[in-house]
Amino acid sequence: MRGRLGRLAPLLLVASVLGACAPADAPQPAPWRTASPPAPLPSAPAVADGPLMDEAEFWQVVEDARTRAHGDADGAARLVVEHLSTRDDATVAAYERRFLDVSARLHTWRHVQAAEMACGFVSEDVLSDFRAFVVAHGRSTFEAVAADPDALADVADLGGGCDGAGESFDVAAVDVFHDRHDGDGTALDSFPLEELDEPTGPRAVDDDAVRADLPRMAARIPHDGLGKGPGNYVDASGLVARLVGTVTGTLLGGLGGAPD
Repeated sequence: MRGRLGRLAPLLLVASVLGACAPADAPQPAPWRTASPPAPLPSAPAVADGPLMDEAEFWQVVEDARTRAHGDADGAARLVVEHLSTRDDATVAAYERRFLDVSARLHTWRHVQAAEMACGFVSEDVLSDFRAFVVAHGRSTFEAVAADPDALADVADLGGGCDGAGESFDVAAVDVFHDRHDGDGTALDSFPLEELDEPTGPRAVDDDAVRADLPRMAARIPHDGLGKGPGNYVDASGLVARLVGTVTGTLLGGLGGAPD
């Protein structure tokens, strides 16, 4: 299981402990209600293995949010949360299942190595957020990158994927469901989670092989900047040489001027 399970685990643990400590005859919390008029939403169904949202509908939600947010991933995430907050549990879970489905299409070794070329070492959580960052760019960008991770070279704000710009989008539906069912361990247990094994497909064996496999990304990121991030690359070799020369000159000058 990947990043989202790690984020939900403390919440599930707290809910479980609170449930175990409550008296057997303790009153149950009232179901979540809309603000106005006060009407309860359906209680959380067993959604872990339920239906996926229609893919066209899913992308319409994403595209609408992205357009209204003017391409900002965090802004788009807030608008997705706003939209899902008006829908019932089954729809929120169906959206999440479709989101996990499209995200998993970016879970190949070539996609991982493209992310590493841009960001350097990437943890499971960073990879999850990076995939969400791509999804948040809309269907056209997603499908291009899903077909060929070298298409990441066309993503102008690629560095944002390394800096957590996709995190809020990654957990939009999770946040809606948790806010609605905070403390209800049974409901939280029913929510779909990201469960991924090792990335699929071929894996390049070294940096040179990665760059040969992703030539457009390689052209965007200098050869000795592998892992330093697009737009943030600094050729440190000259700086280091100057620093060594300055320190060496200072030391030699100090030794030369020292008293006998």
